[in-house]
Amino acid sequence: MVSRYLGGMPISLYANFCTRAVQDMLSTNLRLLKTSERYPDVYKWVSAWSNMRFQNPVDYESLIKDPQCLPLRYVARPENILKREVQKGVSTMVINCVIKALFCQEMEQEKATLIEDLMCISPVDPRLLNKLYSLLSNPGLQEKYLGKFSNTRSIQQVAFKRWTNEKEVLLWVKRMESILSNWYKGKEASSSDLTFLKPYLQGCTMRSAHELRSRTWGITLEGITMPAQQEQTTLHVWRDIPANWRERAILIAVDGTIHSDVITTRGKRTPYFGSHTRLRAKRAPLQVLEVETMVESIKQLMELHSWVKGSESLTKLIETMIIEKTSVPLNTLTQYSRLIYSGTISHRLSCPALRRGGMANQSLAYASHCVINSDTATKYAKQGTNYTICFQSAFLYGLSCLSQYKELGVNTAGEWALVLSCEDCTAEIPEELFTMSNSSYAGVALPINLDEITPEIQTARIRGYEARLFGARAYSVMMARKFVIWMISSRNTERVISLENKNMEEAIVASFVNLTEFKRLDCSQFLSSLLFYFFLYNDSYYRMPDLIVQPLLESGDEKIAFDVLIDSLLKCDLFGEMIGQDSSSYTLSEGKYVLRELLADAITKQLSLGTYLLLRLANCLTLEDTEGAYVRCVKLQLVEAGHLDDLAPYKTKEEIEKYVLLETRLSADDILPIMTCTEEEATAEVILHEYKLLLLSGGEPNLISIQVQN
Repeated sequence: MVSRYLGGMPISLYANFCTRAVQDMLSTNLRLLKTSERYPDVYKWVSAWSNMRFQNPVDYESLIKDPQCLPLRYVARPENILKREVQKGVSTMVINCVIKALFCQEMEQEKATLIEDLMCISPVDPRLLNKLYSLLSNPGLQEKYLGKFSNTRSIQQVAFKRWTNEKEVLLWVKRMESILSNWYKGKEASSSDLTFLKPYLQGCTMRSAHELRSRTWGITLEGITMPAQQEQTTLHVWRDIPANWRERAILIAVDGTIHSDVITTRGKRTPYFGSHTRLRAKRAPLQVLEVETMVESIKQLMELHSWVKGSESLTKLIETMIIEKTSVPLNTLTQYSRLIYSGTISHRLSCPALRRGGMANQSLAYASHCVINSDTATKYAKQGTNYTICFQSAFLYGLSCLSQYKELGVNTAGEWALVLSCEDCTAEIPEELFTMSNSSYAGVALPINLDEITPEIQTARIRGYEARLFGARAYSVMMARKFVIWMISSRNTERVISLENKNMEEAIVASFVNLTEFKRLDCSQFLSSLLFYFFLYNDSYYRMPDLIVQPLLESGDEKIAFDVLIDSLLKCDLFGEMIGQDSSSYTLSEGKYVLRELLADAITKQLSLGTYLLLRLANCLTLEDTEGAYVRCVKLQLVEAGHLDDLAPYKTKEEIEKYVLLETRLSADDILPIMTCTEEEATAEVILHEYKLLLLSGGEPNLISIQVQN
């Protein structure tokens, strides 16, 4: 049967049971009806509870609260009636002045105004509306408290006694439950319901879901419709798919195993169990001490302030929602706010009503025999292009299908292709630009207003910097830092815990490496910075530099982080340059041990320059380095210059800089590290340089082929 998104039962579909990663319940319900049409007896029962009776006029508040719903007419649920009854008495029983203000008459008026304002935003993106209303506005705070009160038995009892007879209310709720139960028992879809749905069961269900939403709400909704995973992707044996499908295929490699029961036997891989989609944002220049959820709301509003591009009216609405919570000036709040630099609202905006990404809902034993590689789907790896694809959901769907195949007796060992087969489902997401005709919402100020934000003593970034290194050299310093963190972590534990969640044996390319950008690496800067960060992040490497090359010479057959670095250098034709032999071309056919020895020789040659000179050559930090790293960097420079010992008490940037300027005769430019630009700026310059070269040569982009290694 269908769920409530098509007027059916309050149930969970089988797709939800297999994974907690269904992105759009409407398209999934339509797909279920479309599939069941092949079997008339099944279709009769699946469609029996469909309800296509619509509100007239439509209630846009329900769309804002539940972005995926249709404006269907339902029998009132007892819990909703109970919530309304509790709301009537809250204002008379609550003593807390802040909560009392949430249930005043002014709040009700401003709530209606806010809903009208939100529906004036064009295009209408229910995710954005839900985020602004439910999570970030003071009227939404009222809904949050009301939900808590209506679920608390003691408050229910007190509230009932304040404004009505408790026994009568409970009898009323009981009657409503009986009415709702009888409605479900006697419900059967009419012929008009099925006739109405018939056109939406043809063709791509994502397109049908979009058209159904637009028709029933009377407006075009953007950013909410996502494909049903079982329609967007199909699973095939890799060797059987046509060559032109491979650019749209995700590789899933399943280990051959001596165990007959891989469903309950743990494999050697780290199982993929899903993940949540996160914002791509630069860290705030200052971190703030969290004291309450209001601070988090203000920070999220500031993120939207710079992320949601649109008209002055929309900016005014967001600023009004900020001002109703705090008297701190906007330019001050900017210092505590992350800057969103990439990603679409459709993909990455969180809202309370919907999930982003997804998680597994099955035993992880089978997944521990599988490796997933999305690098093979090169068609959807274009820079700056967003598609209606949720890769986390696709991965989980593929793993769920394979595990069920195995349960049915199918031999699943080998390579499988999860093909993004429906091109209508996988569409480009256009640039998001919002407009708003007018904003009338005046805000609802609460008795308690945030008038001060206290920064943390230890900031995440180094303050008072001036970027002096840009482009490929800055990018190379950043890559060196990430590789050192990754390598040190991989030596300390069996898992690479700092920058990705994989066993070393599974690492093909480090998760933080984009090969198209990595091709522009400045090898000389990278190697110097690699050794510099080894000295900076681990005192053992500073005192005994030979430990750096030890894994290259003594690791045997075990795969190490240096092997992943070597592989990336080979794919980008940089290995020869890295070891000082520009004219030489190297491949994996040279053999793992030969390549390790060549890289070890290059590192040893660089180490022969001496620690003092190496620290001077690569005296540069990134904006992700902490103040503690800055202080240690300066200390190492002073120790090598003979002006300080390791036990010096200086702990802050100000203290160590004061010592350099007042207590030594050394030039500050020689001792104090220079800073790189931001990672976004460095990456943008690297990409821009690549395209300039292409324009000058009149050639096509040089796509780097990704070799899949098992």
